[in-house]
Amino acid sequence: MGMTSTELKDLPKEDLIEKILELEAGLNEFQESSKELEKALEDELQELENSNTQLVSKLNAKQEELARANAKLLELTSEINTLHESTSAKLYEKDEMIHNLTSQLVKTEIINDTMESDDRIKSSKFEMQQRFNNDLLERLAMLESDYERERKLNVEKQLHITNYQNQIKDLQKKIDKLENGSDAEHTGDILMLSIREMLKSTPPPNKIKEWEQQKQSNLKKSDSLRKLKTLTMEIETFLGNFSSSKKSPSPSPSTSVLKSSSTTQLNVSNTTDRSHISSSGSSSSLSTKEKRISYSKRFLDLPSIKGSPTPSKRSSIEKSKSSKNVRM
Repeated sequence: MGMTSTELKDLPKEDLIEKILELEAGLNEFQESSKELEKALEDELQELENSNTQLVSKLNAKQEELARANAKLLELTSEINTLHESTSAKLYEKDEMIHNLTSQLVKTEIINDTMESDDRIKSSKFEMQQRFNNDLLERLAMLESDYERERKLNVEKQLHITNYQNQIKDLQKKIDKLENGSDAEHTGDILMLSIREMLKSTPPPNKIKEWEQQKQSNLKKSDSLRKLKTLTMEIETFLGNFSSSKKSPSPSPSTSVLKSSSTTQLNVSNTTDRSHISSSGSSSSLSTKEKRISYSKRFLDLPSIKGSPTPSKRSSIEKSKSSKNVRM
């Protein structure tokens, strides 16, 4: 640190010598550092001169490039002007094309609106058709269900008919045996109606015609049970007419016809036939023999025809048929 002259005068000689030596050492250090600094400044100046030379050369090169760029710019400017003129012509053409396309677009939108209205109408019709088809599908499902139920009923009825036919065959065999036994007992004209012939015979022609008409009218309904009932009633009517035509003038015994109930039982009761047997002797004496044949005694123990529907089941079947006809 610096000291004033008065302070230096007050110092002893030795301290002054030391102080001088310190100052000389500091001066030497300063001179050495100044030399290094001067050298560094010279080196830096040389570098700056070199960089300046390089920058001047680069500047000259850039000026040449700038001149070339200006020339190119002039060329590009002329080219741009040419392109601008051509672009203006093309733009005018494009404007004309856009105008034409706009008019076509307006026409297309009009056509599109018309097509959309037609599409809405067709969509409405399609929805109506779909609803109608759904209704038809529902009705078809109902008809298929009715058909399946009817088919099952027909199968059951066919089984009943087959069972009925088998029972008739068994009855015919028993009737044949009984009639063969009765033929061996008496040898005259027997005014007894053969049940076997009744089963083999057919109704009168007018009844057959009415039955066929009813069969044709009920063919679509597949009402086999009703046809069987009608046929049985016609057979009963035919048997009643035939029996009344064959009766004698004498007091006639009560004859019960074949009853076709829900169980179709052959229940013939309290029926007698008088058989007049002519003797093989002279013509003056004719002996009349009265033979009572009780149908109830002969056929009461015969089995009934199984499998035919009960009255309640038959009424339920007829109700289902009538409801089906109402739906159709």
